[in-house]
Amino acid sequence: MRDDFDGVVVCANRAGGFEELDDETLVALGDQAGSLLDNARLRGELRGAYVSTVSLLTEALEAKDPFLRGHSEEVSDYVAAVADELNMPDNERENLVFASVLHDIGKIGISERICSSPRP
Repeated sequence: MRDDFDGVVVCANRAGGFEELDDETLVALGDQAGSLLDNARLRGELRGAYVSTVSLLTEALEAKDPFLRGHSEEVSDYVAAVADELNMPDNERENLVFASVLHDIGKIGISERICSSPRP
């Protein structure tokens, strides 16, 4: 049993009133709606944690290699523009943008001596 409160379902004006089966059906529907709301809330929290993790990884990489500072953001801007031009669905666009931000993440395991060496 949940302790929080998400909403109210009002059913009225049924000729002859409601039967016990009607009550059970409405309670089951309310429980399902509550579960859907919980799942949506949890997905939002999970997405927020994912975005924060991606952001922290990007910051760590950029701190290690100043040459990359702002690079991931520029790449993700280009990817978003291309996805918009191709009229990609929002979920695919979002996945591509996140992937583009992480495209250099393998460099996080490379020695700082190599990362900080002069670039041609």
